[in-house]
Amino acid sequence: MTHVLVRWITERAWDVYSVRALVDAELSVRLLTEENTIKKVRGEVVSVRWKDGEAPAEAELLDFGSERSMEKKRANLAKAAVATKEPEAAAEDHSVCQCDAAKKLAEMEDYIKNLEDRLHVAEDRLQMAENNAESFAMVKKASKLVRRLQALQEAPRQADVPKADTEDIGGGVMVEKTVISRLHAHCQGLPTKFARSLLRNVFTDEELRQKSLYGKGTNAYKEGPAKDGLDPVRLNAVLGMHRFVFE
Repeated sequence: MTHVLVRWITERAWDVYSVRALVDAELSVRLLTEENTIKKVRGEVVSVRWKDGEAPAEAELLDFGSERSMEKKRANLAKAAVATKEPEAAAEDHSVCQCDAAKKLAEMEDYIKNLEDRLHVAEDRLQMAENNAESFAMVKKASKLVRRLQALQEAPRQADVPKADTEDIGGGVMVEKTVISRLHAHCQGLPTKFARSLLRNVFTDEELRQKSLYGKGTNAYKEGPAKDGLDPVRLNAVLGMHRFVFE
């Protein structure tokens, strides 16, 4: 996390805080995401949350960068402030000379620290780029694993399922041979049971529900509406098979 260097308005003191300490969240985001934002806002007065539970205080925003570079710059500013503090009885020309020297020294140190700060920012961005590259590689590898798992899950579904042997009982109506063999074994000498069982194999329960064989009314309900008949092709196939077995 990068930090800011501030100078308090009410006293001649400097401090370094995490960028999150700025009350202005939008400014914090701009400093983190937009290059050279500090050049645009340097010298502005900002509110800083300097201590938990205490009201924010106003300070002048001086710089932005890594914590290490900001702490070095703060220490140099403090040293420069001590060096430029003259006794009240000192001569004016001596004071001016010392102030000029301290100012030039501070400017030189500021320039050097600015270069160091830019170097640290570049290092941070390089680290972020490396982390992003590693994350991308991990995501790519995970995607491959997911695709392989999906392929393994789909493989059994796509495998060819051997079809049961069937027999055409007439009109292209196919019935499994095992069903026909079972009917022969269980319905021997029982033509009615054979016919009903074969109907239930050729038609679904839904197709048989509330239906009559030929769609005609019954003697018991002559006044009622005629029921729908079964599919004639499959029905004729069942009847043909029945006749073949029992006639």
